[in-house]
Amino acid sequence: MKKTHDDEVIADVHALSAGLKAYITSYTARALNTCRESCGGHGYAAVNRFGGLRNDHDIFQTFEGDNTVLLQQVLSPCPAIPFCNDEPKLSC
Repeated sequence: MKKTHDDEVIADVHALSAGLKAYITSYTARALNTCRESCGGHGYAAVNRFGGLRNDHDIFQTFEGDNTVLLQQVLSPCPAIPFCNDEPKLSC
């Protein structure tokens, strides 16, 4: 693996990994909940294993950075998001 001390590359990799972690853990949490709800009254039955999967997955949303903080770090390189006609225009 190539090591670099280029601050711009390090910032880009950090923003990418933070954004991916926040997106993937939020997506899988919603997917697990959708599967559980699809089972109706049997969603919490032990045979479905959704309870165990959810218990195991919930920790992923907070360790190594809470998703809310990680999403803020994704936008931190952007000095400001200018608004024009009520539509955000990203100029990062």
